[in-house]
Amino acid sequence: MKATYFLSFVLFVACNMISDSLQNSSTNHHQFRLVLMWPPGYCKFQTCRANIPRSFVIHGLWSVNESGIPLNYCSGKKFDINKMVQTKVLVFSLLSLYIGTLVTF
Repeated sequence: MKATYFLSFVLFVACNMISDSLQNSSTNHHQFRLVLMWPPGYCKFQTCRANIPRSFVIHGLWSVNESGIPLNYCSGKKFDINKMVQTKVLVFSLLSLYIGTLVTF
């Protein structure tokens, strides 16, 4: 349970940092929507493998406008993955501190 809270906190911090860095780069998104999937619920209506996980799975982090409508096929600047490097380093540093061993990417 403690690990779940910690990882949720790290994900929250990372999402905020990503959002701030993208907002400063004049993109047209307003917020991110963290989309999780609960495999037992999904597999109730779809054919899945035999041993389905009993935990949430991150499906994606999608940008949406202020109305919550997904921003598909944006005509603005393309997403620059290099702007996320500092966030990635922070997340893995926090994770390394929690686990006690160096986590690399």
